[in-house]
Amino acid sequence: MSQNSVLLEMLSAMRELTLEENLDVIKKPGQIQNALDFHCKILGSVLSCDADKAREHMLRHLEDIEQRILELVESRPPDEESDASGERQR
Repeated sequence: MSQNSVLLEMLSAMRELTLEENLDVIKKPGQIQNALDFHCKILGSVLSCDADKAREHMLRHLEDIEQRILELVESRPPDEESDASGERQR
């Protein structure tokens, strides 16, 4: 592991922000079931040794996540997105 304290701080902050975004996204009704459905399709394809289908399901899942995060960010009032330092406000 790197002994670079700046890098470690940056990674820690990024991990925290990612966790917060994930928690905000799954708070919407139906999101946990939606994610579970995607994961089951991906796993089923992997277990069936169908790499193309697994890749397709994974891509759809990532696109779905991207869309939900964009919707979340766009629905926030501007003062919640970030302050002058770029840190997200709550």
